Amino acid sequence: MSVTIIRFRLLEQPSTNGPTMNLPTRLFTFCPFDVRTVCDASFVSALLQRVRKTLDVAVRTLKTSAQRRKSPSGEEKMNENTAAYVGSVRIFRAFLTKYRGLAVVVQMSSLVAATATFSLLSPIATAQQSGGLDTATYGPYGGLAYGRYPDTAAQEFWTHDAMVLPDDRVVASGTCVAVGASPAGNRFCLAVWNASGTTVALYVHSTPINRVSAANGGAIAQQADGKIVATAPCIFFAGGTVNQFCTVRFNADFTSDTTFATGFQNLAPSPSTVADSIANAISVQPDGKIVIAGQCGSSTGVRFCAARLLPDGNGDSTFGGSTSLRSFLGVHSTSEFDRVKRIALTPDGKIYLGGDCKQDVTSLFRACVSRLNTDGSIDTAFSGATFKPLLLPQMSGGSTNDFVSDMVVQGNGEFVFAGSCSNTGSTVQVPCALRMGAPSATQFTAGTWYLGSEVSTGTSVLRGTTGSALASEGFAKVAFQRDGKMLALTSETTGIGPFFTSYRLRRYNEDGSRDANWTIAAFSFKEPGSSATQERGVAIGQQSSGKVLLMGRIYVDPLVGSDSGREARVIRFENRSDSARNCSADIDGDGKVLSTTDGLLLARASLGLTGNAVIAGAVGVGAIRDSWIEIRDFLITQCGMKTIVP
Repeated sequence: MSVTIIRFRLLEQPSTNGPTMNLPTRLFTFCPFDVRTVCDASFVSALLQRVRKTLDVAVRTLKTSAQRRKSPSGEEKMNENTAAYVGSVRIFRAFLTKYRGLAVVVQMSSLVAATATFSLLSPIATAQQSGGLDTATYGPYGGLAYGRYPDTAAQEFWTHDAMVLPDDRVVASGTCVAVGASPAGNRFCLAVWNASGTTVALYVHSTPINRVSAANGGAIAQQADGKIVATAPCIFFAGGTVNQFCTVRFNADFTSDTTFATGFQNLAPSPSTVADSIANAISVQPDGKIVIAGQCGSSTGVRFCAARLLPDGNGDSTFGGSTSLRSFLGVHSTSEFDRVKRIALTPDGKIYLGGDCKQDVTSLFRACVSRLNTDGSIDTAFSGATFKPLLLPQMSGGSTNDFVSDMVVQGNGEFVFAGSCSNTGSTVQVPCALRMGAPSATQFTAGTWYLGSEVSTGTSVLRGTTGSALASEGFAKVAFQRDGKMLALTSETTGIGPFFTSYRLRRYNEDGSRDANWTIAAFSFKEPGSSATQERGVAIGQQSSGKVLLMGRIYVDPLVGSDSGREARVIRFENRSDSARNCSADIDGDGKVLSTTDGLLLARASLGLTGNAVIAGAVGVGAIRDSWIEIRDFLITQCGMKTIVP
């Protein structure tokens, strides 16, 4: 349930029977984003508690104000205006208590003497619940909540990756069949949607590379100057069969950047001349250098690998140390199959490559990560004096594989590896995530525990609920909102083949529990009636309004449907604006920052004290947070002090 309180105002009280009391004017807009935004129930609950306290203060102030006068019998008596005011305040306070948590809209336009009015409006009908498809305002196809490219069979576009720009436009990188271009073939392309998804434009790169792979792999990133770099596997030589890392750059206006190398760059991190190098991730360092990583073939399988380009697009010959232009990592299995899924750059210049690796002893997959030094050489101090990636703790409840599809870094520096693992009975794959603490000089520390995970593990593992043996589900992509909640795109397979795949967009609280204020519904990147035989989600993004965008692709086999071809899809979901953490030095919320109150509260909590030992004599007059529970929750949820003793 949610509550929307549009506006509540405490005005100075006019009086005809004495001086006007100087009651401070306060305006509460209960949702911190927009006066007509629906708030989460937990947020509203905390605000209602704040309002009740404020109303109590108002009553006490009125009772002790100069407007009190004694009756002929000597008893204290408030004038009629003040009595009516206090009565109205008490009524409203009781109203808030009674209707706390209900889905209603409350509007109190003014509270002036005896003329206070309350209007209880109808239950919310127009407010969109977070997680619902934005069928009203997104895309050109009324009621479908998506944008697509192309609209006709005259063109094809195969999405590799996508991102939301600061101005809320969506950019998808991929390959397209360059109609009418010479030489013909698959080129690097960008599809760009406007913020509302109603229009889309295609930009074909001018590079003559015409063998860009339409298979998996590929990634996109934006530089600080607004330029966009895109990488994907491609066959560089005509008649060749081996993929390399190929990269191009587009200007901020999406035209081709011909100053980037010779218009494009191709590298082959794999030492094997007969094995593919598949680029899965790309990231831009603060100095403008571009790191690309993925999986590279060897004579016996697939390994972690990475390469780096200079800001001008040429290869960085200093990267990888003695290996030159590449880092080619060791493996855990004689049947090599280690894959980088994402790159993370840390402020100290280290480069983290996250993905999954196959073990040699058990032949099972595990989450794994490698750290490279600033020169691209393998940091063996991190991986335990070995060139192999570091294997991470098991996520599975049984003795089966842990697959990783994404790695993201939270605002507090913790790493989250997301994918799928088995349930306790090893009968089905379920969504799983592993949280590792911010890495120290030589190793990961223990991650924050998922104490409220869907299946309680008591560890840093989030494991999904036990599903049906015929319905395997896993995280495909994850992203974090500004408030620390995790958005997760999951894919579920309920049979054999692409016709039995469905998607869900889920949201989790920081402790791993499902967000009760998020609607979960199965959806497809295919429009109703589509004969698409394949679909895949490639990215999650969020616009400035808080709304969530999922980017994906579909493929229609010419043997199945008349609308054959490859198309990109963008779907938008409703999401009430997420409040970023609001940490303030005013810990007790009395409007002042004092060493004798706020400083003392922080020092005591930091020392591990709890309860009255923290708040005794340290809470200011009129404080919004005047109990240990409120102080503790503020420091944990808003200031990120997760080590505070409960």
